Amino acid sequence: MKKLLYWTALLAGCSSDFGTPAQLDRENGFGGVPFGSSPALLTNATVYSVQGDDTTFIQDTLRKPDGSFNLTDSLGFAIYWDYKKGKLHKVSASAVGRGIPAVLEELRRRFGPETVRNDTMYWRGKTVTATAYCKSVDVDVLLLTVEQKPQSL
Repeated sequence: MKKLLYWTALLAGCSSDFGTPAQLDRENGFGGVPFGSSPALLTNATVYSVQGDDTTFIQDTLRKPDGSFNLTDSLGFAIYWDYKKGKLHKVSASAVGRGIPAVLEELRRRFGPETVRNDTMYWRGKTVTATAYCKSVDVDVLLLTVEQKPQSL
């Protein structure tokens, strides 16, 4: 996986068809849902967990109708929306298998080339950051987090 990250970062630096990290700040959220907004803007999401003032919602294409997980689905994707006191502050997502290159390509197109350090890819705006980490278990998994920097909350 280290070699994959190294080569994708190297190739990313050779292309000029990228956005910039400032786009993170302009979008100020994920999937059209801005940070600081209420859960009312989510569609097809269900409550995943509640702990005090913190609520996490999930939109899950990894789970089959019978409740089992479909980790071999090349387009499997799950999104976790984290709310603190009713306001969105962090989004975590996962992609599996052959869906990973498409997710990485979209991140680079929108936010520019990533910085790679210790197997983790970073995109940093002034108020919003995105991190992605690829992990290989039985299948490759990409874990993505987009969040407001603490001083922006």
